[in-house]
Amino acid sequence: MRKGTVQEFNEKQGFGFIHDEINDANYFVFFTAIQESGFRDLKQGQDVLFQLAMGKKGLQAINVVPQAVAN
Repeated sequence: MRKGTVQEFNEKQGFGFIHDEINDANYFVFFTAIQESGFRDLKQGQDVLFQLAMGKKGLQAINVVPQAVAN
């Protein structure tokens, strides 16, 4: 799993971008890739673990596991 930080996530449209710590790149993430039950959402600045896979427009984040959000 890779470590990253949510750069932005549009709750209404269900997608956003994760910044990868390993290669200093941003990857698209769709809400269906978030591995949690119920309402799937990410917060800007939130740490995540994820994998990469080839999507329709290049590499994108999959199997995204949100880490606890600091208060």
